[in-house]
Amino acid sequence: MRDQIDICLHTIEEDNKEDNVEDENDAFEDKERSTEVDKDVKKRGGFTKLCSLSPKLQTLVGESELARTEVVKKVWGCIKDNQLQDPKNKQNILCDESLLALFHVSSINMFQMNKALSKHIWPLDKEDAAADSTKKKCGASRRQKVQMSHIRRKNA
Repeated sequence: MRDQIDICLHTIEEDNKEDNVEDENDAFEDKERSTEVDKDVKKRGGFTKLCSLSPKLQTLVGESELARTEVVKKVWGCIKDNQLQDPKNKQNILCDESLLALFHVSSINMFQMNKALSKHIWPLDKEDAAADSTKKKCGASRRQKVQMSHIRRKNA
């Protein structure tokens, strides 16, 4: 009986080894396929889309074109490396000369910083620039339109 159990366990171990080898081969083939697909199909859109940077931001980051997410990462890297966060309130950033030239304030909140960075990140394509300019020229905001509709109802 014990011999049968040993034989059974031995065959199960061999099957597991074969399955592991097959799984490793499949995983390796999947990695090869994914890198081929990534090179051919990888598209950048939204936050990962490359943008051109203002000259002031280029001096801080060291590159002329980056995605928004990468810009924020690099700026935060500079902040952490130079220990520019306020020790009492980590949300506030104490600007040194390079950040002062970029934001024009001595201290800035991290959320305001992202808004201020958007002024220094420009669309790379002409189509994107045209789309951005039409968004700005569209007229009244939603709130203004709602207020106008209320005024029209009162007058009617």
